[in-house]
Amino acid sequence: MFTLKLRQLADFFVKAGKKISLLIQKVPLKRVVASFLALSRKEKVILGVSLCLLLGGTIFAVRRFYLANTVLLPKAGGIYTEGVIGIPEYINPLLPDTSQADTILESLIFSSLFRVDGSGNLQNDLAESLEEIDNGQVYLVSLRENLTWHDNQPLTAQDVLFTTNLIKNPELQHPLGQFFENIEVEAISSRTLKFTLAKPYLFFPHYLTFKIIPKHLWDSIPVTNFIFSSLNLKPIGSGPYQLRKVIGQPDAPEQYRLTGFSNYYLDGPYLSAIIIRFFDGEQQALNALRKKEINGLGNLPLNEIDNLVRQANYRLINPATPEYFGIFFNEQLEMLQDLQFKQALEATIDKTAIVNQIFNSQAEAIDSPLWNESESEAKLNPALAKELLGKLGWRDSDEDGILDKKISRSDKISTPLEISLTTLDTPENVRLSELIQLNLQEVGIRLIVKNLDLNEFNSRLRSGSFQLLLLGESTSTGKNQDFYPFLHSEQNSPAGMNFSHYRNIELDKILNKLRQEEATDLAQAYSEISRILKQDLPAIFLYRPKRYFAVSDYLLLPEMKFIQSDGERLSRINEWHILTQRVWK
Repeated sequence: MFTLKLRQLADFFVKAGKKISLLIQKVPLKRVVASFLALSRKEKVILGVSLCLLLGGTIFAVRRFYLANTVLLPKAGGIYTEGVIGIPEYINPLLPDTSQADTILESLIFSSLFRVDGSGNLQNDLAESLEEIDNGQVYLVSLRENLTWHDNQPLTAQDVLFTTNLIKNPELQHPLGQFFENIEVEAISSRTLKFTLAKPYLFFPHYLTFKIIPKHLWDSIPVTNFIFSSLNLKPIGSGPYQLRKVIGQPDAPEQYRLTGFSNYYLDGPYLSAIIIRFFDGEQQALNALRKKEINGLGNLPLNEIDNLVRQANYRLINPATPEYFGIFFNEQLEMLQDLQFKQALEATIDKTAIVNQIFNSQAEAIDSPLWNESESEAKLNPALAKELLGKLGWRDSDEDGILDKKISRSDKISTPLEISLTTLDTPENVRLSELIQLNLQEVGIRLIVKNLDLNEFNSRLRSGSFQLLLLGESTSTGKNQDFYPFLHSEQNSPAGMNFSHYRNIELDKILNKLRQEEATDLAQAYSEISRILKQDLPAIFLYRPKRYFAVSDYLLLPEMKFIQSDGERLSRINEWHILTQRVWK
């Protein structure tokens, strides 16, 4: 169609040119000049305007034709510099990340079977296709043709099988190890893998976003020696960018320079190079951002958001996230099984103050863990809290400001209303705990805050040695959240992550249906989940953090509405570009 239009336009100009040429030959130039000079001033103006309009119309028509029949596409070129806090230690997706540097570099260098698209959905990455058979109990994954590693060795199904077997290896203690433990993985050809599940699972493809490592390089290294391998600092992957140069000392690098992988299997990469600059702290990175020494910075500190908003040369990206924080009740304890008591605590906690004072409005107050549910409707109501506690028999009999009561008839003295809150020792959690402590004190509840280090905190989680638990959770199945690991009664700790030991048979059925594709109306299912959680109150859901990333305003990148982790903002880095060009359709 386009070729036909182009030929018609060319024929038109050829014919028009021939007619104008014949006219010029027939009419002498002197006669044209004499005729023009004979015109009055008014006639000359009219003629000039007419010629200008004719010329302008011709230019407009040609431009309109050009724009209608061309498309604006990315053009290769340009360098992007990203600032990160910390230095890389293990650029290995199977080892725990020790800093932002590990996470960012793994996102650039390694590939997955599938990747996120920035809207909570999946795109094919190394995988060419996914076939679901046996009612979702078996998945066949076919790889793209001619895949290679950065060292030009072929990437095959054996590499994927090798990686999944490592994930299953208990010596590695991978976060997905328990999930893949009962999944049988087979390489049935060099390009095809078969995943056989114990039972159908709707969200399974979202667990195929783990990064693949090359078997030919890691097969000879015992798992116990993985952390000692030089490949952790000079990685070989199959992603859009490959490591070219390290600037600085091996144990204190200043920069990693990456260039586009010429055998990459998707469009791009378009940026000629990506430079990762390492900083000791946030302030150094922010100073470099202000001075335009770097083009981007992830996970911005909340107190700097307003300053960066006022800078016209940067664009802030604020995707939604499934992460949520709340106070979870240990329902193994009789007092924390009482709905009125839990409702009293919720009415006491000032979620608006948490958002404004602790997070500088860079968070959202919530009533449920659903990422797309509207902001919290729960209102601060100390009067209601005192009324509910009074119904439960709590009084301030000694007028010391703390409620008390005799727990049993045989008690001679009253027991003060005292409860403990266990949390991980971070600056934000400390400030948040102090605010909650003040909230509860206003209605006569003494809160004992236990800020623990990571090892002790994890130990308390698994053993159930807590009363209230301040914790953040995040589902890993995109915008359709799978709450089974956190809310199903079969997932009680220590094996699962239902730390509240919460049990609701109706909710269990809904969660099972969601996993087995029996829920035809997902929106209705999530609405029911939200209703049940607000009804039973296994936790007081407090807030959802807002994540901000800054990039130079001239950088062009795909839309980013939803991510599950900081590294996911780079999942489509091969499409990022600075230059553009128009190409005929």
